[in-house]
Amino acid sequence: VFDKNHTQYIPFAVADLKHLVGSPSMFVLDCSGAGALLPFLISNDGVQLNEEEDSNSLKNVIVLCPTSEHQNLPMNPELPADLFTSCLTTPIQIALKWFIRQNPLSCAMIDPESVE
Repeated sequence: VFDKNHTQYIPFAVADLKHLVGSPSMFVLDCSGAGALLPFLISNDGVQLNEEEDSNSLKNVIVLCPTSEHQNLPMNPELPADLFTSCLTTPIQIALKWFIRQNPLSCAMIDPESVE
């Protein structure tokens, strides 16, 4: 979370975020090391639940993490900074751009930026 001027980061607890969003919920963590947050997003925040409640609470949360705790996202100035989110929201466009960049010999006549 940022302040009103978007100049300073203000820490926000995962438990507070989960409470604010409610259930069911879906989280897309498009960042390096996203897997480190996974246990906190699927936990019950210290609340003791019976077996049925615990099972249902996990069914109501979807967390998408592109990286494990110690992995980094690919960094390429020719691709969007939010590459994982872009793959979810515009999969064909990103797949074509990726393919063109990975196959420069067979796609030499195609400008990757023309794929919109």
